[in-house]
Amino acid sequence: MYVEKLRRLENMIKKEKGEVYLLAAFEHEDIQGRWDILISAEKLEADRLSSVRFVVDKLKTLLDKEEIVKVSKVILFNKNDNFVNDIKSFMLKNSNIKKINDMTIGDLYIKHGVIVKSPVEKHKQKVLAQASCI
Repeated sequence: MYVEKLRRLENMIKKEKGEVYLLAAFEHEDIQGRWDILISAEKLEADRLSSVRFVVDKLKTLLDKEEIVKVSKVILFNKNDNFVNDIKSFMLKNSNIKKINDMTIGDLYIKHGVIVKSPVEKHKQKVLAQASCI
């Protein structure tokens, strides 16, 4: 997946919808070359079609036609969703890795994946801030 373009997507979302907690792309296990984009952000509501449209519209400005057809779906999560917590736990145990190959997070097997923005990054900032106050 196109990591630099996903970083630009993160910045676009952050400007209009607040803090991004999770931004990842996972390749389909059964369909090689097709990717799901997973996002959790402050003002993107997981159950709102308008939020999905917002992300898809941003992707259309960033990706060319060949790239956009590789996006299978956009999946939005609330920041306290079980899957976001599963990723957070996984990332804490695995040194906040950015590339995933042949791993399981929660109940999901991931053949290939990239984590552009991790919920752990925000968690680590809080821990460091608390530690500096001691």
